[in-house]
Amino acid sequence: MNTERFDERQLVARRKGIALAFYVMIIGLFLIATIGAFRGKEVFVSQMALSYFMILLGITVMTGYWIFKDAFLAVKETKHIGLYSLFYLILGLFMLFTTTSGTGKLIQQGQITESVVNFVALYWVSTGICLVIRNFRTLPSAVAKIPRRFYWLVLVEGAIVLISLYLNWEKEPDMKNLLLNFLLPAIMLTSGVALPPKDHKIAKWIFILLGSLWFGYISLYYLIGFHNHLWQ
Repeated sequence: MNTERFDERQLVARRKGIALAFYVMIIGLFLIATIGAFRGKEVFVSQMALSYFMILLGITVMTGYWIFKDAFLAVKETKHIGLYSLFYLILGLFMLFTTTSGTGKLIQQGQITESVVNFVALYWVSTGICLVIRNFRTLPSAVAKIPRRFYWLVLVEGAIVLISLYLNWEKEPDMKNLLLNFLLPAIMLTSGVALPPKDHKIAKWIFILLGSLWFGYISLYYLIGFHNHLWQ
């Protein structure tokens, strides 16, 4: 933990959040064992699934406590609360969308599976929702501070996706696959463009570089048939 980024009040709240997460995990293990005994069937398909769930539960509780105690973001980062809220929500919803599209289900035959992606997606969505609730009154002004280049880039990306849908309507058998191929590189690129350079210089340029290359390749793939066997 980089203590220099947080003031003393935040550091105290962050320590309490870690302790709370620990206690919640202990209580959660007891409740899960009790539920499994009463229903005559284990709640989770394996001990590994249980471990994944408990770890993510603890992290989620800890993060939520930090958010509502204004200790999740450093003092200098609170001005970017609108961007962080959008980032967590969009990334979490994307991960949930991909997993519910066939890459893995959270619950099968009445048991929670080992789908780590689902657990992580729920964490991202929960964090985004907590940020929105905690900063609901100030969120409109926070969103207004997001750089305009972010919105322009989203418009350009949206136009490319729409054109790709039109050009591949009869070529691509699954349009959901097309959208999924565009979504992650688009999120990566827009996140890099929107990140403040002073606070996240290295991450900003890594996101921009990887996002540009990835989104550019996908765009060529669907716009002109570059490496796309469906265009042959």
